[in-house]
Amino acid sequence: MTRKILFLICSITLSLQAFSQSDIKLFNLDLKQGPEYEGKASFVEDVVGVMDDRVIIVRTQKKKLYLEALDQNGTVLKSVLLEGLKYKEIKKKFVGAFILKDKLFLRFGAFDKKNKTAYGLIDEYDSASLQFSRNVSTESNNVEGVKGVYWYGIGASRAFSELSEAGFFVSADKNYVVDYSSRFDKDKSAKENITMRVYDANMDLAWEKEFEIPYNSDLFRIDRVIVDENGNTHLLGKEFFEKVKSFKKGKSNFKYHVLSFLNKGTEIKDNSLEIDNFVITDAAIGITSDGFLVASGFYGTKSMNSIDGSFSIKMDIKSHKVLFSNRKEFGKEFIQMGMSDREIKRSNKKEDKGEDLELPNFDLDRFVLMPDGGWLLMAEQFYITTQTITTSGPNGSMSTRTITYYHYDDIILVKMNANGEIEWNTKIPKNQSSSGAISPLSYSWFYCKGKIYILYNSAPFRKENEVMAAMVDSKGEVVKEKLINSEKDELTFHPAYSARITDCSMLMYSSKRKTYQFGLLDVK
Repeated sequence: MTRKILFLICSITLSLQAFSQSDIKLFNLDLKQGPEYEGKASFVEDVVGVMDDRVIIVRTQKKKLYLEALDQNGTVLKSVLLEGLKYKEIKKKFVGAFILKDKLFLRFGAFDKKNKTAYGLIDEYDSASLQFSRNVSTESNNVEGVKGVYWYGIGASRAFSELSEAGFFVSADKNYVVDYSSRFDKDKSAKENITMRVYDANMDLAWEKEFEIPYNSDLFRIDRVIVDENGNTHLLGKEFFEKVKSFKKGKSNFKYHVLSFLNKGTEIKDNSLEIDNFVITDAAIGITSDGFLVASGFYGTKSMNSIDGSFSIKMDIKSHKVLFSNRKEFGKEFIQMGMSDREIKRSNKKEDKGEDLELPNFDLDRFVLMPDGGWLLMAEQFYITTQTITTSGPNGSMSTRTITYYHYDDIILVKMNANGEIEWNTKIPKNQSSSGAISPLSYSWFYCKGKIYILYNSAPFRKENEVMAAMVDSKGEVVKEKLINSEKDELTFHPAYSARITDCSMLMYSSKRKTYQFGLLDVK
């Protein structure tokens, strides 16, 4: 979660890259770019989706929140400053947006310090005027005497922000939305209390129920909450055995659980995820196109910072009966893919000593359900390093400072079929780091007609930077070329503020110190 939060807090200070229509030659990609707009400290909070052929986004500029509609050329058609964002005279904080059955919804959090109450609010906005329409839901939790209150959803974590963290998951048929909140008692031995809320396509409450999870709130962490097409909800969480640490003395300190709340919460199923004697390092859950619950991710042996291979577990939703459980090691060829000669020699020496070859510091970014009934795992190599510099002054005094570097390196993709078997895996080598702004780091992606497109900056903090496009075909073969060439003092592409808007297109966001620009990239 640390790396995700960093995208939101970094400042935009560089100017290296511009969109150039004439440079778009690769993979039949077509980029339409809008005009440059003036504005410092601008970034995209959320790429919501497409409504009436307009791209809806939420953007922040100098701490002001804007709801905006763009055309298919990247031009801003309408921009509405969201003023008066208050609930009972309490400031509301934007936490997410979604589209459901051609209706636009924004989610806010608010915290009443005086009365010790945290609120989660869902508001509907008119899709044409982008003006507030109505409050759909207001949930409250009194936090007096408790450790905290959180709201959960897809990709959720315990990031602390005014006692609430928000998120949603919409069912595949867009008939249900799940919202989840949890209270934590200050007593470490207390069980975790959660409230599950499921809304239908009209955002009417389908069912709501409070549960006591049979694990200590201080030792249980929620990673993901989803909802299926029958309104059942499913929760992926970690049960820690001692303190909240990944490993203790070389052994895992937690295990994953999948809890399902069936029949409007009247029935609960609980499975722990196990893969032989291996340790599951990272996992996600989803509902397959044939209506089964699947958990998939990575496993390791030495530490939580290294992975040996991938796994899949498929379960019947109602009974939680495991239909299959399998795993596969990453081979030597895959692990060494993209390595330099020096790195390969070092890797071979480890193998000669009888040590297992592993992929270090990979985080599972995305779990994507594919049209063929299979799924895709996408992960990126992320780690932090520090450098301490000591200098001496003219009078003999010594001073030290520590610089923190954030590294976003290789991307790996693992494609599973409907039986949980690996069809292919591949790696896209890259090397990015920064001690300051990090929104130009990492990558954006979209999917189109059996092919996956990955976009990233080759060297985001250098003049020779290019926007790279990697296309991965249905067999896992990668073709990679320069998409956009860089020129001095032009706009920087920001993957952190760019996102897929349909299966075959994505919004690209770029900026420099005083201007920003939108681009719409799609496949011809």
